[in-house]
Amino acid sequence: FIIRDLINKGKSIDDIKEYADKILVQNKVYNRFYEALTGDCYTQSWCKYLLAKYEYSLTDDSVIKKVKFDGTVQIEHILPQTMTASYWKDRFTSEEQSNLVSSLGNLTLLIGGVKDKKKSKNQTASNKAFDEKIKVYMGEALKDGLSAFQMTQELSKFEEWTPQVIKQRTKDITATLEGVWDVSK
Repeated sequence: FIIRDLINKGKSIDDIKEYADKILVQNKVYNRFYEALTGDCYTQSWCKYLLAKYEYSLTDDSVIKKVKFDGTVQIEHILPQTMTASYWKDRFTSEEQSNLVSSLGNLTLLIGGVKDKKKSKNQTASNKAFDEKIKVYMGEALKDGLSAFQMTQELSKFEEWTPQVIKQRTKDITATLEGVWDVSK
């Protein structure tokens, strides 16, 4: 409605962009965008779509980019919601775990089903130590093939999973998405 009025008043595209930027800054949209990306992503209705957008950004246009949201795609917590393995307890305090477990940098996508349909990769990875989770993601644990998602495959480059890794991965993913959506304010 407002844009149509500006067009009817003969405003240029640059004037309209400047007006829109002013409104976005006034309403702290850029700040809220960044806060949403760096806070609790997992509980947000848009989290899976955000991770899919990041996944799309990791491959070139020769790769078919379509994540089906039919219930088979699951969000995996790399640092688990419940730290039962000593691996996690040795690297994370309860406070760190609470603050980081649902952050963007600690999440990845997995396809739900496996060949025998008994357990998904997500269920199999569960609360296991990081090196065991990597074996699940890479298809070694279930002998069901490499994860379909580039973002999940890239986790194998990490030797361990720590608070610093999660924070840096959050920054990296956020920077990528800012570029994808051209958010620069």
